[in-house]
Amino acid sequence: MAIDKIKKVHIFVHNDDYVKFISGLKQLSIVELIQEEHLKTADFFDDYSYDEVRDIVSKLEFVLNIFKKYLSIKEFKLSSDNYKIQTKNEILSFVNNIYALSDTADKKIKSYDTENQFLENKKDILKHYHTFDANLMILYSLKQVKHFFCKINSSKFEKFLSAIKSVNNTEILWYNKEKLNTYFFCFYQTQSFLEVDNIIKTYNVEIVDIIKDIKFPTISEEITFVEQKIYENNRSKAVLITNLSETYNGYITRILSSYKNVLELNDYFIAQKNFVHTFKTKIINCWLPCIYLKKFETFVQKFENVSFLLTDPSPNEEIPIVLKNKPSIEPYEFVTTLYSYPKQTNVDPTTLLAPFFTLFFGLCMSDVVYGFLLFLTWFLIRKKIDHFGKIGQLFSLLKYLGIGTIFGGIFLDSFLGFTILRKYSGTEKVVLFDPLNKPIDFLKFSFLLGLVHIIFGMSVKFYQSVKLKDFWASVEIFLWKILLLSLVPAVYQLIFAQQVSQEIYSTRSLSCRPRCLS
Repeated sequence: MAIDKIKKVHIFVHNDDYVKFISGLKQLSIVELIQEEHLKTADFFDDYSYDEVRDIVSKLEFVLNIFKKYLSIKEFKLSSDNYKIQTKNEILSFVNNIYALSDTADKKIKSYDTENQFLENKKDILKHYHTFDANLMILYSLKQVKHFFCKINSSKFEKFLSAIKSVNNTEILWYNKEKLNTYFFCFYQTQSFLEVDNIIKTYNVEIVDIIKDIKFPTISEEITFVEQKIYENNRSKAVLITNLSETYNGYITRILSSYKNVLELNDYFIAQKNFVHTFKTKIINCWLPCIYLKKFETFVQKFENVSFLLTDPSPNEEIPIVLKNKPSIEPYEFVTTLYSYPKQTNVDPTTLLAPFFTLFFGLCMSDVVYGFLLFLTWFLIRKKIDHFGKIGQLFSLLKYLGIGTIFGGIFLDSFLGFTILRKYSGTEKVVLFDPLNKPIDFLKFSFLLGLVHIIFGMSVKFYQSVKLKDFWASVEIFLWKILLLSLVPAVYQLIFAQQVSQEIYSTRSLSCRPRCLS
């Protein structure tokens, strides 16, 4: 129970294959041709140039990648209900703005990440010296004394310590011995430089140059500053990501719509470039139901010089309606089309009307023999008719209507107007009504069945209004439903105010002795 989606197909056909292709396409009977025209130049699409289209595509892909990167979005889906065709100026203005916003956010986040990476590395180095509480500013002012922070393998530290103590005017002022390495601070007078340098090279001591990057008097203050700076950068980064999230929630539908628009144009340009002699090429525009897409692709593959592009129709285009139902329901599409096709946004009523139509038809015909003749007609010609098209649907419908008429005839006991089942005790219970001798019971049943049918139809209309978010229409239908149900008892009392005799009187008896029915 659905209305099949429709795609607009732009088919590029070389003149050499045109006649054969268009003939086969019409015989295929799966498309509805819109127009046939010679290939036009690039300004056919609202004066877009190919470079403009590529630029817009790259910018939108950049924006979508930014969303994926920072918001952990795996995939993007554009609902057909939200899809909107936009003009060139609308797309260009919107894309440039959203690209500038995303590009600025991306650059700032990258700068924060780069700075934080540097600060984290600095913090990792400084943490080994955090207990060194000497004022570094005083060390900067010393002229005759050299000093440096060092790192050495802990297994060599004791030997290094003994060697360095043998040098005059040299001292290890502070050290922090850890499991793998030992970190220390050493100072010496300038005249001892050569001896200290030889010892450093002998024991593979690594000099850590951290003083030049320190802005505070002590290392502990510097670590505190670094941690605070990392925290501030992370907060600023979080604000930027929040802004990106708000942009995503507010504009993702329009972004995807713009992206879809320009992708269609881009594909169109690429399709044009696939033909060397464009002046010998024709374009066939047609509507294609999605259920026939594979069949269409198989047909196109038979032609080497034929290519096609699928696009979505714009909202203001008049789209042909194709109903999509189960094989048992398809024949009832003939009844639906007798009234009118539903709109693309409406509910396909075929499945809903099928049981009611079969029931009403069976009650109207209500004869076993008539039903058998309908079923026999379908059985005899079922292999001689095309199952597709209106004629095929009409004759296929005879099968279900024949079965419905047979059951109607059984429940009302009618065989070419004769009663048979009521004459036998075993089959008497199958007969539900006797409309000839007891018409009032059948009239009440018809009244109830009609009420159910009306309420059901109003319920479907209410569901459709809710689905389309038409609030006032849904409220109106609901109130009408309440009014109708509230009037049912009063109407019933008006029609069936008293017990009416079920007996049927002949014209003769009524003329001889007039009397009121009691």
